[in-house]
Amino acid sequence: MRTSPSRGRSSVGRALLLALALLAAAAAPATAAPGEDARASTRIVGGADAAPAEAPFQVAILGPSDDDFEAQFCGGSILDATHVVTAAHCVFHEDRPGSPMRAASTLRVLAGTTVLRSPGRPSYDDVVVVRPVAAITPHPLYLARADAFAFDVAVLTLDAPLYAGEPRIGDGSRIAPVPLVSQDPPAGTAIRHYGWGDTEPHPVAERESDVTPRYARDLQVFSGTVVDRARCRAAYDMFSPVHLCSGVLGGGRGTCQGDSGGPGVVGGPAGPELAGVVGSGIGCAARGYPGVDARVASPVIGDFLRTTAAGGRYAPPPGAEALGRSEPRVDEAAPAIAFGRLPRTIRGATLVARYRLGEGGRERHQLFLGGVLVASYRGATADGWFRMTFRLDARGRELVRRARRRGRALRAVWRVTATDGAGNAATATRRWRVRPVR
Repeated sequence: MRTSPSRGRSSVGRALLLALALLAAAAAPATAAPGEDARASTRIVGGADAAPAEAPFQVAILGPSDDDFEAQFCGGSILDATHVVTAAHCVFHEDRPGSPMRAASTLRVLAGTTVLRSPGRPSYDDVVVVRPVAAITPHPLYLARADAFAFDVAVLTLDAPLYAGEPRIGDGSRIAPVPLVSQDPPAGTAIRHYGWGDTEPHPVAERESDVTPRYARDLQVFSGTVVDRARCRAAYDMFSPVHLCSGVLGGGRGTCQGDSGGPGVVGGPAGPELAGVVGSGIGCAARGYPGVDARVASPVIGDFLRTTAAGGRYAPPPGAEALGRSEPRVDEAAPAIAFGRLPRTIRGATLVARYRLGEGGRERHQLFLGGVLVASYRGATADGWFRMTFRLDARGRELVRRARRRGRALRAVWRVTATDGAGNAATATRRWRVRPVR
């Protein structure tokens, strides 16, 4: 998930922004509120400054501060004069369902500018507006989940309109709504993402503290393409029918912390249309890990946005929750992988868990904490149940120490890749939260 703590610009880990991520199998959102440790991995890396009226639908979601540069922690898109769509993980204190939701009265929406101002800098012109948020409506199926990856959208209702009349993208207006796509853009379609998030690339193997974040004061844009769904399933085990994958597979450009909730737009018959809502990813602009957005063309996402913006109450159709489950991708002939009960605490520098291989062969294990690779193992075994002891590297030990001092749990991702003697391969991933204890 790509969220950013109110920029104090301290690292709030989500997200996913929220970075917390579904590594090669799981991805995290990118969101964070002012002064909180809820950052995710969603910002624009490798982008360029957006033109003043290029993205009139883009808004900044602000927390309670008179410094807009410090207060911005997520992005959003204008649906109509009084409604904005953002990522659902942006409106929760810990970037996940089950944690306390932010009070609407603490949030504001900034529109009509590409530059985030701070006290002492030139003030905004008369076009720029700031509106308090009157109500927050997360997707009802997001609220029913234990994780923050599927159905990751929310609608903010404002206490006053952002504009009058019927402004349109391309008519010179700096504030205008963006239409929703009616059908999926095919793989290879050009897509643009916008945001004020971190501009520093975060390789998958690096921990947050290894990269000094540099947040954008000027709105950034980067162009990528919609990525084939099979490629995304290979990178993210949690990739589901309500997700859209896009970006640059070779890395170097992508969203990051602070970009969560922002727009992914494609060209439509009359101009840009909203195809994705920035949500999750592994690292930032990391090779092989494109960004994962909420898929607006999915009826369970698009209908929620239209119904809520129209003042209605969206009721998901029966069985819709199944759309949040991972799309199948493992060859039936590949080794079967199963996980035992996962540890809920971590003590010292080791984490022990059980797993099962249905066939013998080569295997590789990776453990990520907070989106950072902290332990790995390669070997060969016969089939059966085994105990895996992960010994954390220096980065992992530091993450555990910091989390213990703050009294926070860490997001853990365990990825297993197994290859049998015939060359059939399977990958399985489990995500959970562990709490450091003394």
